[in-house]
Amino acid sequence: QVVRELERDDPYHGFLVRRTRSLAAARAFRDGVRLAERSRNQEARAAFERALAADPAFWPAPLYLATLAKANARFDDAHALIARVREMLPHPEATEAVVVEAPSAYVAEDNQGQLEALQRALGLFPGSGYLAYRTAQSLRMQDRPDEAIPLLERLLERNWRPDWSPTREVLAWCQLLAARHEDVLKTCQAGEERFPTRHRYSYLAACALQQLGRRDEARWALGTAIRKSLDHSGTAPRTVHQTAAYWAAMLRLPEE
Repeated sequence: QVVRELERDDPYHGFLVRRTRSLAAARAFRDGVRLAERSRNQEARAAFERALAADPAFWPAPLYLATLAKANARFDDAHALIARVREMLPHPEATEAVVVEAPSAYVAEDNQGQLEALQRALGLFPGSGYLAYRTAQSLRMQDRPDEAIPLLERLLERNWRPDWSPTREVLAWCQLLAARHEDVLKTCQAGEERFPTRHRYSYLAACALQQLGRRDEARWALGTAIRKSLDHSGTAPRTVHQTAAYWAAMLRLPEE
């Protein structure tokens, strides 16, 4: 039942959960994946730790713990967890080796290695929305938006994770990098309608409007982004103001 649930959601996660025969480990891993998808990192970490406790040989658990540690700037822990995975899996099968390589490159901050590993993994699991999104995100970081945009558009067409905003946010970023400014405005409008409290859409729209020479509209959109960040992000007000100053400088609106 647990395996079927994860395989139905994403074949990549279905492959990973099959690395254990422990029901408790599988359930905890499923919970960890779902919590991580909602950025509830502390709860996800606890779930993956439960999975590892239930099956000490279940290497996908420390693999996910490593990515969470890296995302939360616990760099020593992340490297130690990757080393633990390699000890648990001294002779990986071909698919297992590919799966381990992308998180390892992420922890090592090897952006090109991570992209290549993600592309290989996506070739093995072409139906994986998770891998498609991660690949698109990596392509954006490599300043290759024209390759990322089709991946993100297909995810939206598939209605992949409809309650998750970053898919459209990364698409808008890529469209901005590709100078597709009108497309940015369309993506941001759709994103704001679906996720009205997210501030990044207003900021990206401001960038596009500025590039289109619509300065007054850009200033208004920037103000909206700042207000939403203050009201909904949970970030300390001083940090929001510092970020807002950076945004205004990027948009050449120093008076803001």
